[in-house]
Amino acid sequence: MNGSRERARKKYMLRGREIVATDSLAVWAEWIEKADRHVAQTDIDGIWVSTVFMGLDHNWRGVGAPILFETMVFDHSVNDEDRWVEIEGYFARYSTFDEAERGHQEIVARVRAALDDGKIELLRMLDVPSNRTTP
Repeated sequence: MNGSRERARKKYMLRGREIVATDSLAVWAEWIEKADRHVAQTDIDGIWVSTVFMGLDHNWRGVGAPILFETMVFDHSVNDEDRWVEIEGYFARYSTFDEAERGHQEIVARVRAALDDGKIELLRMLDVPSNRTTP
């Protein structure tokens, strides 16, 4: 089996901050169902910054380290209580727990700056973007 196929079969779990790879779908599925995969969550005036461990490699090119963590930003204020709007441009992925923690804080700082500058308020008034999701 070539390297990219072998890599695609891998599933990943967290033990504390340590990333553990497995080829067993059953082991991974049992873990992912019960695991708290949140690295960090920050609420800033209705803006939710969420960084999670994904458990699957999102490095689709297969070159370099697996990409296993993701930060996304959602605005809860523009919709009803059951819906969230993803704020485009505030998104990042990482390979390690430490990178994910640092990246989360960097995006929190960007969101705070955008709120201070009124940039996110403009998005709220325009109801932009239209990517709707429920975290």
